[in-house]
Amino acid sequence: MATILIVDDRPANREYLVALLGYSGHRLLEAGDGAEGLALARAARPDLVIADVLMPTMDGYEFVRQLRADRAVAGTRVVFYTAHYHEPEARALAAACGVAAVLTKPCEPDEVLRTVEAALDGAPAAPPRRRPPRTRSTASTCGSSRTSSRSGRTTCAAPTSG
Repeated sequence: MATILIVDDRPANREYLVALLGYSGHRLLEAGDGAEGLALARAARPDLVIADVLMPTMDGYEFVRQLRADRAVAGTRVVFYTAHYHEPEARALAAACGVAAVLTKPCEPDEVLRTVEAALDGAPAAPPRRRPPRTRSTASTCGSSRTSSRSGRTTCAAPTSG
C-alpha cells in the first residue's frame, strides 16, 4: 500500500481521483493548493504526488521545486494532472523539475491507473536539471498545517500569509 497525495484546487478533480484510486487500497491524502500540498507532503511523506499545475497560492511547478529542495521529500515521485499542458515550454519545465509523468485533463480512467501504477513501480523521482526555466509564478510561504480525517481521507489546511 502506497500513500498518494492529490494536490488540486478544484474539489471535483480531487474527488474524481479519490474515487478512481479509492479501490486500489492506497492511502489517499488531499490538498487544495501547492502550499497545503507541500505542508502535507512534509508531514506524511507520500510515495507519490498527483498535482495540478495552475493553482492559487503556489502553482505545481513551484510546489515541485520546493519539494525537491527539501531533502526529506526530494525523492518523492510527482505526476502532473492538468488541463494546461500543451505548450512545449510547459513540458520542458515539468521535465526540468523532475516530474515523472503528465496526465492531461480530461483523462481516461485506465490511463490514470496505468500512470499511477508505473510511477509507483518505477524508478525514484527524476533529479531536477541544473536550472529550470523561470516562470511567472510567485513564490509563497507555507504556514503551519493541521490535518483532519474526514470520511477516511486526510486533508490539510495550511494558512498562508502574503
